[in-house]
Amino acid sequence: MEWGKPDGYGDVNISDIPLELQEKIANYDVIKAYAAQYLPGQTIGLGLGADLYLENEAYRQVADDNFQMFTTGNAMKHESVVTNKGELNFDKIAVAHHRDDQAETVLWQILRGSGLRGVCGMRAGRANIIRPLLCLDRQQIEQIVRGNGDGWREDATNREEKYTRNKIRNRVFPYIEQEIQPMARRHLVELAEDCQRAWDYIERQMLEQYERLVYRDGDTFCFSVDEWKQVDPYLQGQLLMHIMEQVCGSRKDIGRVHVDALLRLAEGATGKRLDLPYHMRAGKDYDKRTVLQDSNGQEMVITLRLTQRDDLPQNVPKNDCTKWFDCDRMYADVLADPTEKEADRGHFDRDNGPVWRFPQEGDYLQLTGAGGTKTLARIFIDAKISVDKRGSIPVLAMGKHIIWIPELGRVSAAFYVTEATKHIITAQLAHNIQTKAKGGVS
Repeated sequence: MEWGKPDGYGDVNISDIPLELQEKIANYDVIKAYAAQYLPGQTIGLGLGADLYLENEAYRQVADDNFQMFTTGNAMKHESVVTNKGELNFDKIAVAHHRDDQAETVLWQILRGSGLRGVCGMRAGRANIIRPLLCLDRQQIEQIVRGNGDGWREDATNREEKYTRNKIRNRVFPYIEQEIQPMARRHLVELAEDCQRAWDYIERQMLEQYERLVYRDGDTFCFSVDEWKQVDPYLQGQLLMHIMEQVCGSRKDIGRVHVDALLRLAEGATGKRLDLPYHMRAGKDYDKRTVLQDSNGQEMVITLRLTQRDDLPQNVPKNDCTKWFDCDRMYADVLADPTEKEADRGHFDRDNGPVWRFPQEGDYLQLTGAGGTKTLARIFIDAKISVDKRGSIPVLAMGKHIIWIPELGRVSAAFYVTEATKHIITAQLAHNIQTKAKGGVS
């Protein structure tokens, strides 16, 4: 089927497209025949504007009755033509944005309150999208087309001012260029280019900090608030934005208001929680990371986090690299203090909490809930650990009380998690970075 105005290059309107209810895709034999011969079993899709589908019964019925899928707007333009073994999967998709489009985009991003990344505007190339005309303005493109003896069609909707971009193009820019600054478009494009260079540098710095600070625990992204606070304040916010993007796979609907909420959470008390878009949930827990080198020369890092008992399964799992301890018992003196406010319980001084260190003289392990203990030196002897290695076996300790000996799989009975436990300290062990000075015990 062909449609359009036969004489000249006039405007194209929706009314020019002969899509009546009785014209079903089943009547388009050429499409059916092509699909049957060259794409057997292939899904036949339709690119359709959301407004047409929602507001025009003819379009909606044609889409519902005759197509197996359809997509809208930029999702249609920017996706590969055919996917999943349907071939015709092009490496690059060229779109026709030009310099004037860039100026409109940058001004709109500024007016809507976008940050530096938004003011970068459109990139000449990113992923599989390229914009080869971004270096030319509309007037230059028209001159080239005329010089080649070609014509073009105008989309009549470009003059409809129900769209914000059209208002900027048809009303705002003419006024600015006539009354304020005739070079406004050029200056906005140059601003975008400067912002792109600045953002590329900032993004590199942010990703370096992300690799240094952020680690994954299953589907949870974790970092030390203390270490995060040492980062440049602007990068702090960008780190939080990047983490949210990694969690949900998109920046859509994530903005400054969510970053500000996370900033307040980071500055607040331990134990707080925050619900975010895409069912994301953020929390601030007791978190402390320490690194030592074990007796075999491997570098080990332990991470401590305070969590609520309700956040764990009813039966606390057993795991060689992760242990759970009753925080309430560990800080019994704090909890027993009648001057301690109920709201502050579960928010403890990490500097006086468990420490990841090497053995010291006088260390002991509690063997039973009743209080029976054994010296760490005796435990090493029973485990047949040679004297020269005992000082290089990392332990988790609180004072002289040994909480966990990962290499021996031993934990203190004093801090077992029970049904009465309200707060839990999670200790997670992994191999990582630097080395601390070794201690000694005989």
